[in-house]
Amino acid sequence: MTTSGDGAGRRASEGTEERYRRRWRWDGVSWGTHCLNCLATCPYRVYRRDGEVAFEEVGGVLPPVEEGVPDLNPLGCQKGSGWSVQLSGEDRVTHPLRRVGERGGGEWERISWDEALEEIAEAVVEAIDLEGPESILFEETVEGGLLTQSPFLRFAGLLGAVTLDANGLVNDFPTGHHITFGKFSCASTVDDTFHSDVVLLWHSNPAYTSIPYFHYVTEARYRGARVVTIAPDYNASAVFADQYVPIRPGTDAALALGMCQVIIEEGLFDEGFVCSQTDLPLLVLTGTGRFLRGARREGGGPGGPVLLLGSRGGPSPGEPGHAHARGRAAGVAGTVDGQVARRFGGRGHHGLRVVAGPSRR
Repeated sequence: MTTSGDGAGRRASEGTEERYRRRWRWDGVSWGTHCLNCLATCPYRVYRRDGEVAFEEVGGVLPPVEEGVPDLNPLGCQKGSGWSVQLSGEDRVTHPLRRVGERGGGEWERISWDEALEEIAEAVVEAIDLEGPESILFEETVEGGLLTQSPFLRFAGLLGAVTLDANGLVNDFPTGHHITFGKFSCASTVDDTFHSDVVLLWHSNPAYTSIPYFHYVTEARYRGARVVTIAPDYNASAVFADQYVPIRPGTDAALALGMCQVIIEEGLFDEGFVCSQTDLPLLVLTGTGRFLRGARREGGGPGGPVLLLGSRGGPSPGEPGHAHARGRAAGVAGTVDGQVARRFGGRGHHGLRVVAGPSRR
């Protein structure tokens, strides 16, 4: 026996099912990717309906890189999956705008493309006439890839204008790497994290900021690695760590120097590596904190090659492979930083997770 209430419920159920089917119906599918500055460039299947993006899903099609090491899949995150929402976002700029009123007032008016191009051209010509092409500044962007970067960089080069470094603009340039190793990017691929015996998460919260790669941290821990998180807050990444080291904001450098002191004093470093690949053996003037250079040693100016402590105890030109490292890193080595330093120093495959950009979120 069927009641009228049952019929109404069935019709409501059928309506819900149809709406669900419509939500996940598509006309075509193609491949796409999203934010380049994330560096993952995750492959996504982009589903279209009526000429617009309906929804997306991670591809999960990347092959293994090394036998015995987990592959990169699914290589995606919630941020990427929701990227297409910006296409119809209220704050997306789809036409030229010109400021009206005082700077900072937030008042704009829409103008045509011809008006915008004409005003920009006039301003460029005027700047070159009055101040020279160096007065024109191009601020780079990391979005859009080479299709958007190459044309305006070429234009700036032909003008002789100044272009800023995109890595520096988005706080994506690890200066410490460059100073210490001579390179700004000197790391293996993310899947190498799996080989680590110790993973040190410092100045980063990869569970939030490197979602596509974070599974390598948990997989390395499953393999037997010890994960240590150093942060002023017990963040999402600390949940997955074997040891959490809380520090006061702004004291990272003091902790790092304390760890360096323990590593050097107890001989836990690879002397051949640090002498040939880092700035550790370079001599430093205690009065200024600057490197000692050959010209200054001979009473000249500040130029000349940097000097390092030679195998015979005297200064020698900075050539890899001809150095004997001696020195002491300033800092305080307490119980905690001593433990972490001993675990991170010595033998083994260690990983220091560095995440691009402001990463403590």
